Formats: sequence, structure tokens, C-alpha cells
Amino acid sequence: MIAGDDDQALYAFRDATPEFIRELAERDVVARFHLPYCSRCTEVVVEAVNQLVQEAQERGNLADRIDRTFLCYLPEKAEDSDAHPKLIHAACSVESNKSPYIRWYVGEQIAAIPQEDIDVSREKRHATALVIGPTHWVVPIYEFLRGEFADVRLQISDDVAMTLLDGYRLLARNGKSRLGWRILLHLDPCGGVDEILKSIHEEGAELADLLPGDYREPHLPVAASVGKLVNDEELSEEEAVALTAALVMTMEEILAELALDPVEPDDVEEDESDDEGDDDGPIIICTTLVGAKGLSAEHVFIVGMNNGVFPRDPGAVTDDEICKLIVGLSRTRKACHLISCGMWAGPPFEKPSSFFNWLGDIAVEERTVNKDYWDS
Repeated sequence: MIAGDDDQALYAFRDATPEFIRELAERDVVARFHLPYCSRCTEVVVEAVNQLVQEAQERGNLADRIDRTFLCYLPEKAEDSDAHPKLIHAACSVESNKSPYIRWYVGEQIAAIPQEDIDVSREKRHATALVIGPTHWVVPIYEFLRGEFADVRLQISDDVAMTLLDGYRLLARNGKSRLGWRILLHLDPCGGVDEILKSIHEEGAELADLLPGDYREPHLPVAASVGKLVNDEELSEEEAVALTAALVMTMEEILAELALDPVEPDDVEEDESDDEGDDDGPIIICTTLVGAKGLSAEHVFIVGMNNGVFPRDPGAVTDDEICKLIVGLSRTRKACHLISCGMWAGPPFEKPSSFFNWLGDIAVEERTVNKDYWDS
């Protein structure tokens, strides 16, 4: 079984390409199962994604995309869709240290998030608010928000670096996880790895069974310790020492990394730990468009929605930029704010992003965030 979404192909910098799954989808011997219903996003977000894809293809982009349409799963999302029927375009007149209108606007909107939304995000262990955009836009927002809220996290790596912890977490669930072992082999290779991987493809063998015992066996107790932490079980002193040594991380760093990992609600137990800080406040994550993949939030803020920034060249929009916007929009569980800026640390921008024009008749609430907005 192979699962994938060529609309979210963002890892070209790591030699990833959607061509593989597109080629598979065309094979007669491959049974294809399309999952059309989206139970995360509201109706307007789903419609916006479909509209962006249609507009992109009419302009010659996403030419080889696997043909499909998404539908909002209204049995679960009708109430949220009624409460948030429009995307929000916040057109900020300026962003500077003297007039930080974007920072103020994001902070104002997060402060207005209902406690019910905060409680849901904490119960389901995803972000309450997700701030997405170019690093140099996101970092000042993060610095501002951390002075206003207790739980603000910065995840800005565009490298989406894998860690040994990623592999161990998968092996903790399934000791024969191919992906788990592939991650470990990538970061901690053993002798003969090329021949082992070749045997998997030619013979259909299990990767775990082909690994040398002196490579495989030391990794298993480390994975078991990660599994204990995920299940809120206490480690012995010996297990804790071995785990921190294997990962070259402190226990605090390991626990923090596991807590940030995006896990679906059915895979976790209710978190009853006593976190430092505000247990009733919003969980806020600030990240890049690439870093947002795999995350979700009740409320999403996409900054940098200006020509020259996103997209960089409105006359030559790339497939990568389109996929990034699709990923950004589809992180949304309730409200999505698209934020442009008239002047940001320099000369005025030409205009808001041409992507707004791509949305066609999609319902968008226009908000002008200027001096009058704050004086009113």
C-alpha cells in the first residue's frame, strides 16, 4: 500500500518528486483509492483549494497532477463551516518596529480565540494557532507573541531534518517499520546497506529481517524506551541514560520533541502532565510553509501574501509555490487569515499576492489594518 498526495510535494530540495506516485497512479495493475472527504478543514477552505488547483491548471501549472476533487465532510465540519464561512484577508498598511501592525493583528486575533477552541486544541494535541510564512516575517511575530502568551514555539527549519528520534518513534509502534529502519539507516548507516535495500526490492523481504543482528539489536531497546515515554511510562535510570546517550539529547529535549510531534488524536492518550506555564492558554506554533506540512491548528495565519514574496514572480508562479499555499490553507480547522502588507521594512510592495485573484468567487472577508483600525 502506498499513500501520498502530489498536491503536497514540497521536498524537491531533498530530491523528492511527485512523479513517482503519479506514475504509479497510471498503471493498470495498481488499484487506486481516492479519499475525497476532508474532515479537518471548513467548507470555504476546501473550496479554496479546489479553486486554486483549477486556476493553476488553466494557467498551465500542475499539468501532471493526479485528477481528483476534495469535499468538505459536513457531518463533522458543518458547524465550523457556518461559524467561519469566509477566508480573511488582513491587508496591513505597514509592518515596522514603530508600527508592528502584523504582529499586533496576529496577537489580537489569537487573544480573541474562544476558550472552547483552545481546549479542543489541547485535548487533541495540535496547535491552537499556526503562524506560517517566510522566516524573516515569522521570527519577529514569534518574538512578539512569546511576550504575550505562555506557550509559543518556533519551528522554522526549511530542511525538515529527520532525527533518530523520528525513526525510534516509528519502531516503538512497530519493530519492523520499514520507514523507521530507513530513517535509522540514513542517519546511522551499517555496512552493506545498498545490497540490503536492493534485496528488499528484488525479493520483497522485510528490511528488519535483513539487517545484521549487531546493528538491529542495540536499536530495539532505545525504541522501546521511546515507546514508554509516548505511553507516559516511567523509565529506569539505566534506560534514561541509554536513551539520552543514543540520541545525544537531554531528557528535557526528548520530551519536548515528542510533545511537538503532530499525532492524530486516536493515537494518543489524554495528556495529564503538569506542564509549566499556562495550561489554559493557546498553543502557538510559528513556522515556514515547508515546516507547516504535517501540522494543523484551529486558527491559521499565513503572512507574506504579497507579490514579490509569495509568489516571488506573479508572472511565473511555480508549482512549488502553489503546493505551499495548498499546504498552508489546508492546515486550517476553523479560521484562516491571509495577511498582506503595504510596507514591510523598506519600500512599498507592489500589491497583495496575485493568489487572491486566483481564488475567484471564493468568499473572502477584506480587513484593512491601518492606523484607523487601531484607533477605532
